Amino acid sequence: MHEHGWKLFAHARQFCRFAHEAEDLVQSVVTELWNGGSLSNPPDFPLALACIRQRAIDLTRSETSRSRRESDWQWQSQAGEADPPVLPSDLEHDRQRVQTALDQLPLMFREVVSLKLWSDLTFEQIAGLLNISKNTAASRYRLALEKLRPLLSPTE
Repeated sequence: MHEHGWKLFAHARQFCRFAHEAEDLVQSVVTELWNGGSLSNPPDFPLALACIRQRAIDLTRSETSRSRRESDWQWQSQAGEADPPVLPSDLEHDRQRVQTALDQLPLMFREVVSLKLWSDLTFEQIAGLLNISKNTAASRYRLALEKLRPLLSPTE
């Protein structure tokens, strides 16, 4: 599972606003899967991807409900959460630039791009994971790349 850790994180990052939230999500899913299965064999990678997606959806619903309740009770916090610190390396700059561009895409496109590029899944595997057709997965990937192209083109 160690070799897939960054792929799981990249997938979780598509659902979370902050990197630390994605790290927590991956850790909780992998721990749960590992404890629920054989301790000698790592959890199944596609299952981990599916669980991360489902847990993120559940967390978003829970957060939305909580926010709605707090709003109704007028207990909204005024403190905003700061973005993670920017590291000066070119690699970190590129990673943040790509993540910013991905964040501008609708979730259905981000998911397909993340699964295709970072998890090395085929369109058939993506289709099974997202419960869509193979052609829909390929179409979303193509459309996402078209939308990313101007966002990631070199700046003058």
